Parts: sequence; C-alpha cells; structure tokens
Amino acid sequence: MSRSYSFRTVIEGREAEVRIHEPNYAGEVEDAKLFKVIVFDSEGRVLAVRTKRVIDLPGGRVEWEDDTLAEAARREVLETARVMLGPLALAAVLAATPAGGGPPLSATTTVVLASRAVATSAARATLRMDRHAFLGVSKLLQRYNAGPTDLLRVLIDMADFALLDEAPGADAMTRKRASTTSRLLK
Repeated sequence: MSRSYSFRTVIEGREAEVRIHEPNYAGEVEDAKLFKVIVFDSEGRVLAVRTKRVIDLPGGRVEWEDDTLAEAARREVLETARVMLGPLALAAVLAATPAGGGPPLSATTTVVLASRAVATSAARATLRMDRHAFLGVSKLLQRYNAGPTDLLRVLIDMADFALLDEAPGADAMTRKRASTTSRLLK
C-alpha cells in the first residue's frame, strides 16, 4: 500500500498543497516532465547547486532531446555539476495542486530520483566559489533556501532508503521497489 504525506507551500505565487508519494506510487510518473535528483557522494554528502541566490538540488525538465526521464536527469546533473551518476532509483513523487481550487499549476508532478556519484570534479568545491558542491546533510539543511527544509529532510531520507535497493541481500519489499523503479525509469 502506498502512503502519502502532504504540506502547504507557495508555488508560482499561489498557495498550493503538495503530496509526497512513496516510490511504489506509479500515478502520473510516466508522463512527468519535471525532476529533482538527490545525489550522494561516497561520504554521504548531498550535491547542492547554486543558482542566483538559491541553493537547491539539481533538477530540471525533460527536454526534446531526452528519450527518458533518467536520461534527462543524467544530462542535467552532468551539465550543471560535472557529476556522473550511478544507477538511478525512484525516491518520491511530488504532486502539487492549488490550495482551495483555482486554475491548475504549470508544474504539477515532480519526480525525485536518487543516485550515487560515480565520477565527479565537485568533490572539493564550495558553494562560495562554485555553483555546485557536495554538502553534509546538516549543512545543506542550514543553507537550503529553495523550499521548506522539512520537505528536503524527508526527501533526503526517502532517497537514502531508495538507494538501499542496491545493497546486497535486499528483502522482498526492497526488490519490489527496485522493480517498480526500473519499470518507471525505462
């Protein structure tokens, strides 16, 4: 059974309700065009990117040259942070709707993917000098200003859990999640 959690935030200048769905939720994932990627390095730090005054996770949208969501995620992280990704896992699905009705939001479904960096030039970078760096989770939570930090904390935990699928000796539930991830990211 899929669980979901919700919170309210501001999107496109309007109050919105965002539901966080667990990875076995397959809802509108196959048609989703927006994504965020939570990338861990070998020390458990998370890749952060800086755009103007915002510190956020790498992400973007599926472009015309991308055949799949996974291809778009790999391209975006490589372009933005010069980081090559290992296997991708589905960590969560965010579905946004306007609070109290109103016209639909242009960004309604965002897929959150998880991966480990396999090659990087960002290992020693800092956000003062570069536009990207790997930060410890507590430091990232202190500096993150692209949305609610409690949401980021939940997403990092979900991404970390999603990557357990790679661990040897995974149980039946973990293998089921890995199968769902594989099917959705093809």
